[in-house]
This record gives sequence, structure tokens and C-alpha cells, in this order.
Amino acid sequence: MEESGIMNFLKTDKELQDMREKWKELGVDEPFPLFNYDEYSGTSDYKETISKLLDDYEKRN
Repeated sequence: MEESGIMNFLKTDKELQDMREKWKELGVDEPFPLFNYDEYSGTSDYKETISKLLDDYEKRN
């Protein structure tokens, strides 16, 4: 079964891979945020939101 374009993007995007790795390294208790069109206005908004979450988490710890 071939993956859809967005699913493939979310799995293979280098920036998102790096964010997932940083999420694990920081030991964030919450699961990594899932992408959905209802919550984000696109992949750029998704990346920006995750980046802000990571920055906030780093500042708190």
C-alpha cells in the first residue's frame, strides 16, 4: 500500500525528524504532536508550533 503524500512528508522531512529526536532527548512527557488539518493551517504551521513547544520546554528545564 502506497503512503499518501502528506504521510510520506511527515515521516521523511528532515526538520521534523530532527524535532522528533530533540523531543526524545529532552524527555518531554507528552507524545509528539500529531498533524491534522483541523488544528494546523499546513505543514509550516505544524513545524512552527512544534518548534515553539520545544523552545518553551527547553526554557522551563
